[in-house]
Amino acid sequence: MNRDARPQNNEISEHLCIWQQNLHGAQAAQEHMFRELDPDSYDIACIQEPYINPVNLAPGNSRWEAIYPSCHGSNSAQPSCSIIYISKKISKNSWRIIPFDHADITVIELSGPFGKILLYNIYNSQCHSRTL
Repeated sequence: MNRDARPQNNEISEHLCIWQQNLHGAQAAQEHMFRELDPDSYDIACIQEPYINPVNLAPGNSRWEAIYPSCHGSNSAQPSCSIIYISKKISKNSWRIIPFDHADITVIELSGPFGKILLYNIYNSQCHSRTL
């Protein structure tokens, strides 16, 4: 994938590249995603139904920052079905977590040459419409 060079100061470039995938809770799918998810090609990954390990965390690695829904871990009966990964190449001064009290919705605000953007990662279950 061709992509504009990332600015030297680790701020977000004019063009955001976002990976979106439903992993259906599969650990193998999450491992495969991290092998393919190149922070030189993508800025953000919006994941639905991530694999959540026995300590209630999604696997991560040294190249990606995991952002959970605001209520993650507060209600063990309802696992988080939405996670955003943001490349660690992007300065933490360029984004912030927006509180949203729903296990199926993760929200961040991005700031860059484009202004400000609210990015919502929403998981819509096929079994109910509570997210809508």
